[in-house]
Amino acid sequence: MFAAAAAADDRPRHVLHVNTDDFFAALARQRDPALRRRSVVVGNLLNRGSVVSASYEAREAGVYPGLTMQQASRLAPEAVQVQVDWGHARHASQALLRLVQGYGARVEPHGFDEAYVDYTGCERIHGAPLDVARQLRNEVRARLDLDVSIGVATNKLVSRFASSSAKRRSVLDVLPGYEASFVAPQPVSRMPGVGADLARRLCDMGVRTVGELACFPRELLEAVWGRLGRRLAAGARGEDRSPVGLRAERAGLMESETFEPDALERAQIEAGLEVACTRLGATLRARGWCAARLVLRLEHSDGVRVQRFLQLATPTHLDTQFTAAARTFLPLLLVRRVRVRRIEVEAIGFSPSPVQLDLFFPDRDMKLRRVLAAADRVRTRYPTAPALIAARALLGASGPGLTGTKKETKTERRHR
Repeated sequence: MFAAAAAADDRPRHVLHVNTDDFFAALARQRDPALRRRSVVVGNLLNRGSVVSASYEAREAGVYPGLTMQQASRLAPEAVQVQVDWGHARHASQALLRLVQGYGARVEPHGFDEAYVDYTGCERIHGAPLDVARQLRNEVRARLDLDVSIGVATNKLVSRFASSSAKRRSVLDVLPGYEASFVAPQPVSRMPGVGADLARRLCDMGVRTVGELACFPRELLEAVWGRLGRRLAAGARGEDRSPVGLRAERAGLMESETFEPDALERAQIEAGLEVACTRLGATLRARGWCAARLVLRLEHSDGVRVQRFLQLATPTHLDTQFTAAARTFLPLLLVRRVRVRRIEVEAIGFSPSPVQLDLFFPDRDMKLRRVLAAADRVRTRYPTAPALIAARALLGASGPGLTGTKKETKTERRHR
């Protein structure tokens, strides 16, 4: 019995990575068939927003997520710009996930348009992994009118590289034992955990591909980058033992504002910060969540990124409190006289709303909540409205909301 269990543990894993081709552009084309043969750029058309996704035709012209819509217009003037519809995207993502869940014991969603499927041990039920991947691709096309590329491998890392190489609407199977040779020619910037800054540092060291990274000893990478170095050393050899399932790491909601041209004046940066906080608060209220922490990030014109974590006194979904808290920490990030290209505000540490109110003190933010709820209804009914006056300008900020910075009222001092 123990020998059989050991043999079961030693059997090769089969992991499928399902990656939707042109997800946001495909959804836009479903709604407007006239876009099917045209280049499409999907993003936020308001407040000088940024690109969320671009079709293959637009990518060939140099458009990629993170650019401003104005920059996308200059690179691809023939492309049609479409306002992103997050609600429709979530609905389509959920439909895709429900379909994929019928093909494996464990499924791990990754963003709106990607998912990992642990197919280990399912061969006797559905057949060979490669055949099942083709069947899944055809079913997604028939039922959802979406094209997917699927990578099949023995772990999550290699399967993701395989699906990226399988574009478009293709299936790529990496046989067991060939993981290291398959990932060797891949760009090192596509490895998980390698951001733009780390990729630039590796490029300065002469490391441009995963195979070149594999030439470094694991001890050296671990000494330089710690736990990340261990993961890089294993990934460079095509090794990944992480299981497929719901990820335990924190999830966050992020809103950003890109300046065009890059901003230097603090007033302009604070205005972009308020726009991002307003959108973040509206998203949290729509989902029925409150956030206990914020992450404030700045990206400078030279590519340098800085960030700060903000602990709120109580979980909230009021964007005015987000703005006040972020403004308190903004001077700690503006220490370089370099223009700012992008500002990001991320909410983490979620709890369901409404928030727990104090038993002895009235809800001082009731009027503010009503104003923000009315603003949310206006945004829902008129999504292309040019602007809405911030409630803070009408009612005043309700305090920074940071731990240890709450001011006592006369009533609170009397009760104390």
